[in-house]
Amino acid sequence: MDTLKKLVLAQDLCSLPWVNVELNLANKTLAPCCKYKTNFSTDSRSLEQVWHGSHMNDLRQRLLNGEQVDECSACNVPKDVFSYKKFNNRIHQTINVLNGTATHVDLPQVIHLNLSNTCNLACRHCLPGNSSRLASLAKNSELQDFLPYVETNNTVDASDHGDFFTNAVAISIAGGEPFVDGRFMDLLEIIQKRCKKLRSINFATNLTRLDPVILDTLGKLPARVRLTVSIDGPPAINDYIRHMSSWQEIEENLRIITSQYRHFDTGVISTISAWNVGYVCETMEFLETLQSKMNFVFRNFLSSPVLEDKAYAGNLPDDIKLFYQNKINQKKRTYNILNSSKHVITALELLQQPIRDGECLREYTLAFDRRAKTRIQALFPELARWLSTE
Repeated sequence: MDTLKKLVLAQDLCSLPWVNVELNLANKTLAPCCKYKTNFSTDSRSLEQVWHGSHMNDLRQRLLNGEQVDECSACNVPKDVFSYKKFNNRIHQTINVLNGTATHVDLPQVIHLNLSNTCNLACRHCLPGNSSRLASLAKNSELQDFLPYVETNNTVDASDHGDFFTNAVAISIAGGEPFVDGRFMDLLEIIQKRCKKLRSINFATNLTRLDPVILDTLGKLPARVRLTVSIDGPPAINDYIRHMSSWQEIEENLRIITSQYRHFDTGVISTISAWNVGYVCETMEFLETLQSKMNFVFRNFLSSPVLEDKAYAGNLPDDIKLFYQNKINQKKRTYNILNSSKHVITALELLQQPIRDGECLREYTLAFDRRAKTRIQALFPELARWLSTE
């Protein structure tokens, strides 16, 4: 029986439904990844029952049969086109979790966990189910056409699901914002007790807040701690995209992390959306300056493309995409940021994609600006003509 790795390499099989799970404890849902269009409810069944249940097994068999699955439409693209599937298949090969077979499904080895949607920011590319502040901003406004309100249960006890984590070798935790979520400490205690195979824990944060108790607890885990800071561009671009963010607060907290918790693998995750895709080189240059300023080197860098139409870089007009491609190709160089080349390559791949729904992107951008009382043209004058309401 071929290993998953062989099937991935030979058939371009998506490995996610076998080794990866996206958990949202606030909504009590499970999915093979964050792009999958259906979330499976765990209200009446355990996480393990859903993972090994008929829906997930049917999905796995259909992928093995080479069928095109409607719920996987984000990755139903030609082989030479960027997809989230390819992005994660590369990661799974790197962290060596594809040694099993397609017929024997263990508990997930890679877990992406959203504890709640409690958050202090309203990032433009985010969703209400992941940000209470964004849900509040969108409520009773025109943004609801793009960001439908989702009821969340932010009182879920993570200890009810501890057994599901026992096979995990890599756990990524996001929110919401863990530093403002009072239940995050309970989750860390569960991970410490149940996750005996754990090799790494990735803790994503916007770093506008700090909690030394959480940081000290993370430092005691018997696994590599990767504290990943969300930075989507130089200060003005970052604060625009990550609405209600303050770069000054982030820099002050980053200085504490890099001086007092140097044993952490502190790195960066940067989303690529329509609003910053043309500025990936400026982002790298800024991070280099930041490293020099703090006498510190980011130990990892993750690139996260936004694929939802409301923020999808491929939905930009063709002339702007060509302008950005030329700009990036002229500016790009080798940066002193680990894995930065992948970020630039991903941006260029996105800019080569066909438009799916340009009007959705345009209308959402304008609607968010009206609601947030911001003005994108002040930062990106090249978008002014396209965004004109005339």
